[in-house]
Amino acid sequence: MKIASIILSLIISNILVNAQVSDELDNTDIYGDLSKYLSWPMSATAFSGDDLRMLNRFDDRQLADLIPNFSKTDTGIGSFGDVISIRGLTNTPFFSSPSVVQYVDDVPSGNVYSHTASFYGTEKVEILRGAQSTLFGVNSYGGVINIESKRPSDRLESSITSSIADYDTFSVDGSLMGPLNDENTISYRLGISHYERDGVLNNPFLNISPDFQDHLSYGGSLYWNPNDNLEISLSASFDDFNDGAHRLTPLGQDPFTLNSDIVGSSIQESESMSLRIKNSGESFDFLSVTYGRNWKLNPYHFDLDFSPNPGSESKIFQTQESRGQEFRFSSIEGGTWDWAAGASYADIDVTGNTTRSFFIPLPPEFGGGFAPVTTTTDYSLNEESYGLFGQVSYNGIENVGVHLGLRGDQYDKSINRSAFGLSGPVPNIDE
Repeated sequence: MKIASIILSLIISNILVNAQVSDELDNTDIYGDLSKYLSWPMSATAFSGDDLRMLNRFDDRQLADLIPNFSKTDTGIGSFGDVISIRGLTNTPFFSSPSVVQYVDDVPSGNVYSHTASFYGTEKVEILRGAQSTLFGVNSYGGVINIESKRPSDRLESSITSSIADYDTFSVDGSLMGPLNDENTISYRLGISHYERDGVLNNPFLNISPDFQDHLSYGGSLYWNPNDNLEISLSASFDDFNDGAHRLTPLGQDPFTLNSDIVGSSIQESESMSLRIKNSGESFDFLSVTYGRNWKLNPYHFDLDFSPNPGSESKIFQTQESRGQEFRFSSIEGGTWDWAAGASYADIDVTGNTTRSFFIPLPPEFGGGFAPVTTTTDYSLNEESYGLFGQVSYNGIENVGVHLGLRGDQYDKSINRSAFGLSGPVPNIDE
C-alpha cells in the first residue's frame, strides 16, 4: 500500500505572529541555547545537561511539568503503551506513527513505545513544539524532542552523580571523555546510567512487591576531526530494562494491594548504531546520518484478572527494527536569507506475538462449569518511506519574517496478521 503526501506551509510573521512591536524585549529565563532556531517560526524550550541534573530530571517523561503544552503518560512499564502529547496532538499507545519524534544525536528513536533514552552524558535537550516537517527527516506533526550528547574537549573529563531515595531507590550516572592523540583529532566519549527501585505495591499472595524497576543504559562514541570543519563520529548505545509488573490494581480495594498469582514482568532491550558526518562550510553546513536501531519487548507478562485464581494471563513479545539515512543542508546563521533542506529514507519492521489464556463458562448442554482457552495473535508491519523537505526564511524587513516550507513523502506499508480465537483460526490479513 503506497501513500504519498505533500505539505506546503507559508507563514508571514508580523506583529501578530512571532515578532516584537517594541525595540525592547521582555525579560525571559531561558535554559540552554536556541539561537540556531531564532529565524524559524516555532516555539521551543531547551535545557542544558547541568539544568537537568540540578532539577533531577532523568528522562523526557519528567519534563512534563516544565514544558508548556507537553505531557507524557507513565504506564509504569517503561515506554510501552505511553502516549506523548504536544498541543493535544498524540500517538496511539501501540502502533501509530509518533506525533512527537524523539532524536538522540540526530538518530530518530522510532515509535513512542520503543523510547528508552535517558539523560546521561547529555549536553542539552530541545523541545520544539508544533510541526517540524521541514527541518527533520521524520515527519512530525506534534513536535520534536532533540537530545544532544556532550562532545569531548581537548582534555580528559569525567563525572559521576548518584542519588538515593525511598523504596531503596538508587541511581548512578557516569561519563568519561577526552582526546586519544596529542593533536586532538581523535577523541572518545563513554557513558553509563543505572537506576533501580523496589516496588511500591504489595502482593500478599506471593509475598512480593511486584512493580520493581531495574534499568541499565550505556554507550559511547568515537570522533575523528581531521580539520576544524569536519567531524566524523561512530556511536553505539545499549539499554537493558528489567521491570516487574505494571501498576494496575482492582477497583474497590486498597490501590496499593494486588493479590495476583502472576509475578509479572516487562523486559525491554534496545541497541543502536550510527555513523554521523558533519561539515561546516563557508556557505552552508552539511549533515549525514546513517543509523540502525533494534528494540525488543521480551516479554510483557501480566495477570488478566488481578486475582490469585490461576489460568488467566497474557504475554506480549514485540520487536522493532529501524534502518535509515538522513541528509541535511542548512545555510550559515545570521543572513538575510536562511534556508534548510534535506532528504530521508527509513525502513521500519515491527513483529509481535500475543498469547492470552483465560477461562470461559460452558453452557449447560456441555456440562456447565468453565473451560480453559488460549487465543494467539501473530503480526508483522513494515513501513518504507522516502522524504524530501526544506524551508526558506526572509529576514530583511524589520519585525517581519516570511517563511516558506515544503515537504513530500512516499510511504509503502504492509501488514500481515494471523490469529487463533475462541472459535478457531481467524481469517488472515495480508496487504
